Amino acid sequence: MLTRRELLGGVALAIVFSAPTHAQYKPVTESAIVDLTATVSMAHKQWWPGGQRHHQPVIVPYIKHGPGPLAADLLLVDENTGTQLDCPAHMMPPQNSGLPNAGYWGTLTCDKVPAWQFAGEVVKVDGRSILDQAPNGVSPIFTVDMVKKAETDIGRSLQPGDAVLYWSRYDDQYDKPGKAGERLVFDPVRGTSPAFPAPSFDTQDYVGSKGVRTVGLDSPSIGAFGDPDYPMRGTQSLFQNPKALESHLGLFKHGGIDVEGLMNLDRVPNGSFFINLPVKHVNSPTAETRAVAITDPELARNLNAAAKAQRIVDLSVPNSADRPVAWPGAGIGNYAFPYHTVEPAITTLAHLVLIGSIRT
Repeated sequence: MLTRRELLGGVALAIVFSAPTHAQYKPVTESAIVDLTATVSMAHKQWWPGGQRHHQPVIVPYIKHGPGPLAADLLLVDENTGTQLDCPAHMMPPQNSGLPNAGYWGTLTCDKVPAWQFAGEVVKVDGRSILDQAPNGVSPIFTVDMVKKAETDIGRSLQPGDAVLYWSRYDDQYDKPGKAGERLVFDPVRGTSPAFPAPSFDTQDYVGSKGVRTVGLDSPSIGAFGDPDYPMRGTQSLFQNPKALESHLGLFKHGGIDVEGLMNLDRVPNGSFFINLPVKHVNSPTAETRAVAITDPELARNLNAAAKAQRIVDLSVPNSADRPVAWPGAGIGNYAFPYHTVEPAITTLAHLVLIGSIRT
């Protein structure tokens, strides 16, 4: 999650599910749905302190209520803020690029991910016992054995259509306003507190090997802090993989996606229906997203079946500067700000340099 794009404007993603075999629908009630999304706020420290590569979100109320009914905000949002989606192109270069860690899924940006992959049946990996159980600046690790324990708990192996959610309550505990909010990301980066729990390469690879293509966690990043498990030798050591990169690549090698910065996972039982609804930015390796879980057993069962059968339709328009996605407004002073990206996604090599500078 160590890339940066500032975005002006955006559109929500809508996904619909076709009826399994009949036209009878059960309504979603307030008690049956859990919001898993962090609230983005200028009062919170939810962005990455990466120098010129990341930026605090800025929210400007540039049209105010009165005398007419219209009100709007101008949003400048680093995509890696709050709850966000990472896709393989975030850390994996294209297969024929010649760059380190290049792979088959290196061109899979978030706008190209099929809609069915945004959803899945919840399988929680309980990491509450490892929260803060690491030295300062180092992440406690979700291990393969912890995932296997989760498989034992549900009485079956992981399978395609599952959404594995790594659960530690880190964001619930540390995503706070004001100075206290620096404990979320800033203090781990500074090395003044233990970092957030995250999986290793082997853990992600194990999950991906079972056919799982969607994971999430209630930490700011899937990328663990600490020494890499697979150091490179000789001239290749110039392209050393930080542990954070390894954690991403373990699932990206299978074409999987990571949803980071979740909250409220304690309210989501196994078997619930998980879905995240990312904004559809063209050629973006990451995206801001809204994530929810539907916990009603009967409704979740039907929705999980629809998702596993890939009966999901993407209703979202793609956002890009060369498309008419921004409202033009009328008259001097009444214009709407155009959709705009400040800079393209940085390369994997730049990721390595950036992560190295943050960790040192």
